[in-house]
Formats: sequence, C-alpha cells, structure tokens
Amino acid sequence: MKRFPQKRVFITGAGSGFGRALALEFAAKGWRIGVSDIDESRAKETLGLVEQAGGSGMVILCDVTRLEDLEKAAQTLEQAWGGVDVVVNNAGVAGAGYIEKIPQTQWDWILDLNLKSVIYGCRVFVPMLEKQGGRPHYQHGKQRRNCIPAGNELLQCYKGGCHFPFRNIENRACPKKNRRYCCCAHLFPVKSHGQF
Repeated sequence: MKRFPQKRVFITGAGSGFGRALALEFAAKGWRIGVSDIDESRAKETLGLVEQAGGSGMVILCDVTRLEDLEKAAQTLEQAWGGVDVVVNNAGVAGAGYIEKIPQTQWDWILDLNLKSVIYGCRVFVPMLEKQGGRPHYQHGKQRRNCIPAGNELLQCYKGGCHFPFRNIENRACPKKNRRYCCCAHLFPVKSHGQF
C-alpha cells in the first residue's frame, strides 16, 4: 500500500452487497472509507462493521443519480481528508431484457442509476484525482453474476456505456506522469446482498 500512504477510499452503494464487502476488505488493511449509500441506516451499519474490522471512516449520504449529491460528497472528502485515493462507483441495480419489451420507465430508472451515475462520478472525481497527482485509481464495478446472456440488451447498453468511456479516460490519463485509472466494467460473481 505504499502507493496510497493516506489510504482514502470512497465507495458508492456501500450499504450492502459488493460495496459493503469492498469496504470491509479496505478496512482490514487500515483504510479510511467514505461509506456512501442512499440508505442511511445501512450505511451506518457498514461503518460499524468497518470499525470492527480495523478501519475508520464516515457515512456520506448520496443519491448517485443526482450530480449535486456526488459534488457534495467530493467536497466532504476534500474538507475532511484532503481528497481521496480510490473511488469505487459501485451503486447499481440489476436489469435484463429485450429493448422492445422493457417499459420506458424501467429504462429511465436503470440507465439513470447504472450509467448516468458513472458519468456523474467521472465528472466529479476524475478532475480531483488529476489535481492530486500521483497514481490515483478510479474503479467502476457493478454487481452481476456470471456473464451477459444473449438477448440481454438492457445490460449490454449500460455495460458498454460504462466500459468504452473508461477505456478512453485510461488512454488519455496514462501518459501523464504514469497515472493509471482502473476500470472493472466486466461481470463477476457476488453473493446476495443479505450475505454481507
């Protein structure tokens, strides 16, 4: 962990599931964790587990579909810790189906939460990480199981929408002082929310 001596991480959707599991992994290594979630009680529960695991941190209430909430989260991190070293844009929901069979209201909700929230996160945190210098990491991860099945056009839309901009950010950021951004836009198995 010499690369990140201040050990500061911000995780969205940290009130349950993969976000909580990540928070506990960082906590076991002594990191300070910005535990972000839309549900205050679950975020506080995660923070309690973080402290039991050897970490520390604070709860940052955040609706990732609102740009102003992420801007406020960034300001909070800058004021409290002088910035952040790792950002995990994890908050999201599952969605599947054929384009023509998915109600428009469901499209709007899932794209707001799974795609636009990532755009907002990039707009807010990439400039902060660049300003700090060094080798910051911006991690995007969404909770999914196994692989994208054929015909799952909704999932393909927001996965592709997240993956390709991240590759471009990585390409333009890498040459500058050896900075590197990490995109984890692929699928990986996770246990259900109730397991963490």
